[in-house]
Amino acid sequence: MFTWITKDTLLYLTDTNGNEDYHLHVVKQDGTEDKDLTPFEGVRAEFIDSIMYKPGHENEILVAMNKRNPQEMDLYRLNIKTGDLQMAVQNPGMYTGWMTNYDGDILIAIAKDGAKTKLLYRKTESDPFETVLTVEAGDTFEPLMYTFDNGKIYALSDIGRDKKALVKFDPVAKHITETVYENPEADVIDIKASYKKQVILAVVYETDRVHYHFMDPEYEQLYKKIESKLSGEGFRIIGNPFDPWKVLIQTGGDKTRGAYYFYEPKRERVVKLADVSPWLPENQMADMKPITYKSRDGLDIHGYLTLPKTGDSKKPPVVVLAARRSVGARFLGI
Repeated sequence: MFTWITKDTLLYLTDTNGNEDYHLHVVKQDGTEDKDLTPFEGVRAEFIDSIMYKPGHENEILVAMNKRNPQEMDLYRLNIKTGDLQMAVQNPGMYTGWMTNYDGDILIAIAKDGAKTKLLYRKTESDPFETVLTVEAGDTFEPLMYTFDNGKIYALSDIGRDKKALVKFDPVAKHITETVYENPEADVIDIKASYKKQVILAVVYETDRVHYHFMDPEYEQLYKKIESKLSGEGFRIIGNPFDPWKVLIQTGGDKTRGAYYFYEPKRERVVKLADVSPWLPENQMADMKPITYKSRDGLDIHGYLTLPKTGDSKKPPVVVLAARRSVGARFLGI
């Protein structure tokens, strides 16, 4: 994992021989000042969030570590300049995640209680957490981010419905107040948001391929302009989509891991930077065809079928893979 934590500082994780005891490092863009910020043996570190915009915490990030207890991840404030480490939230034994509001305050926690999941909330960082939602086994509630007025929470939820939808949850009133978007065919799997515009740009769902439900006209126009230049290739926009000079995009498909491009809005052209895996010959890869079939209770099941390029394709051996799609990067730092 790696991400730009400032304009000239890269934050990245390493482990040794795949032991998953991740160490958190920072390094300058020219390769200097490489530092291990969590040099603890047998301890796993996870990057949670940056709170550098919070007054008095200009060089701090939030990191989860099992430093105190190997079985429990506590939340720490970590200064990337000095290495100073301060406990932010001590895990009582069941917390599995946290979320900040736009003031950098840690006001949301996620906890496991057997097969149930609990959403906990506190009004200020000096208040205790209290349960505001209990999610039964089989239901899903995934907090994504605060609404831009800091009042509610955007989340993906299938509570009381068949498929995951984008909803707003009020932690004070303790209930879902609005369904922002739901798709009749598929779960919502992701969102794209802009902090500067303070809007949800698009909602992402997947049937035969990844689709976008656009909620911002400017983003939709940009996406369609890029799409027209790529001859039907699937792609995603990385980083700031509204840079007037160049927008970074990555393509990909069923037979290739794609390539990186710059889209230049002023010239309305796409410039190729590099292939992701040039050693994989696309012409030797098999097609992945979208299929739909009915379940025993009459529901449409979406999937993909890949047949070998050579040999008998009438009765080949079969491998069935059932995969849950993980939510990727949701926010655009713009």
